[in-house]
Amino acid sequence: MRFAIAKDTQGAIALHYVLEAAYLPAASGILEYDEVLRNWTAPHLDQLIQTKAECFLQSYLKRRKRD
Repeated sequence: MRFAIAKDTQGAIALHYVLEAAYLPAASGILEYDEVLRNWTAPHLDQLIQTKAECFLQSYLKRRKRD
């Protein structure tokens, strides 16, 4: 599972995710987070993927704050 920031503008953050199987892409998509409301506007239905996305986002927000 890989994550990357697809967009970070005006309080809206979009995460691009890619799921891999046997070293090949198996699925991908975008998860959206509203930083102002502090909630996911487009969460993933799979709770495991959503939890990992939340961890990635927390790490990203901490790094962004330091810069």
